[in-house]
Amino acid sequence: LTDSWRFSATSRFLGARHVVQPWVGLTHLDVSRNKISALDSESLNLLPSLTQLNLSFNEFEHFDFDQLTLPALLKLNISYNKLGLLSPSQLPIRRLHELDLSHNRLHKLTGVNCFSNLQFLNVRNNYLASLKELDCLLYLKHLTELNVLGNLFAQKRNHRLRSEERF
Repeated sequence: LTDSWRFSATSRFLGARHVVQPWVGLTHLDVSRNKISALDSESLNLLPSLTQLNLSFNEFEHFDFDQLTLPALLKLNISYNKLGLLSPSQLPIRRLHELDLSHNRLHKLTGVNCFSNLQFLNVRNNYLASLKELDCLLYLKHLTELNVLGNLFAQKRNHRLRSEERF
């Protein structure tokens, strides 16, 4: 996911002329706790069958969903980073079902609505100050599970009553 990871991953297989072959069947990748701060879409192209990606406990401050070039991805965990900003994807990302953005520094959920088939969203313990930040989720017709505990608006009195009225 970084240049050094791509170099080490490809250099081992370059002599065999099967650079992509060893990675084609990989479905789960856990690169948590590696101090990663950016994605490398060229490295992700080596993982066409990846269904689950764990990027938790890294150092992401910004996440650009357009770099998610993983056609089979169903579950993405970016929890426990330093995310303050999400860049919305220009293309709808239809396959993703589970997204964990908990324990970051998000003030807005801009970009989350591009996941049209999202069923589970965890934004627990971020900096969401207003229920209006959840309005973008109204377009997620398949969303069945949402965790917003620990956000600033959740500390306000009667927030549950107001959130039920909103949805």
